[in-house]
Amino acid sequence: MPQLTIYRFNEALPPELECQIRAFIRLTWYDAYAENPDLEAPMLPPDEHPQHVVLAERHALISHARLSWVQVEHAGERFKTYCLGDVFTYPAFRHKGHGRIVADAATALIHEDGDADIAILFCDPKLEGFYGQCGWSHVPDLTANIGEIGALEPHNYFAMMLFLSDKARRSQEAFRTQTIFLPGYDW
Repeated sequence: MPQLTIYRFNEALPPELECQIRAFIRLTWYDAYAENPDLEAPMLPPDEHPQHVVLAERHALISHARLSWVQVEHAGERFKTYCLGDVFTYPAFRHKGHGRIVADAATALIHEDGDADIAILFCDPKLEGFYGQCGWSHVPDLTANIGEIGALEPHNYFAMMLFLSDKARRSQEAFRTQTIFLPGYDW
């Protein structure tokens, strides 16, 4: 029977699960390793507060979702901003609800953080319904630049967001009309 486990910030992933997560990412989203081919580097920097939602049966990874958060300045405001990423299910286990289990659990973790303002994810447009069922909304006009100051890159993938705080809900229009700058490359 698959078991859902949440590895919070500063909790180490078991090596056998981390290896399977890295392998899936390397095969599916190979550009993540093109930018940083150091296989020994942390999956995310500690200052991004990584968390992992894992569905596994003993040592076999079935499905995974990664959360991280950073402070983001946007439209004259500071927002505690979560990122949901690296959501996947190994092909042999797809179409059985496993991805939904980890996406729901990760979204619930975001909602549990009373200090969270917004959350963002980038996905294929065909996944809008999947994430929409978890409470996420498409933000069609969102324009984002990612990276580090002096090396920002446009990131105009299909964006979905959660507006969690009153401040975030009041600022929704700014997210549709002003470019957001997202630090790092793990979006």
